[in-house]
Amino acid sequence: MDLESILNAIQPFIIMFAALFAAFLTAVWVSVIIWTFRDIRARSRDVFAQILATLMVLLFFPLFPFPPSTFRLLPWALSSISLSAKRQSLI
Repeated sequence: MDLESILNAIQPFIIMFAALFAAFLTAVWVSVIIWTFRDIRARSRDVFAQILATLMVLLFFPLFPFPPSTFRLLPWALSSISLSAKRQSLI
C-alpha cells in the first residue's frame, strides 16, 4: 500500500471527525451565548446591557476562550467555596 491509497482510505473518517468536532464547538458556543443572556437578564433590567453582553459573547468568545490558568484555579475555588459554606453552617 502506498501513501496515497492510505490517505484515500482514511479521508472519510477525517472528514467525519472534523464535522463532529465543528458541531461540538458550535454547540458549546451557542450554550455559552444562551447562558450569558440568561445570566445578564437575571442581574440587570437594562435591555441595552443585556443585548451588549450577549453580542460581546457572540462576537468575542470564539476569539478569546478561557485561558488554561482558569481551569487550574477551578479546584481551588471550589474547595474555598465549600469551606466557606461549612463555616457558615457552623455559625
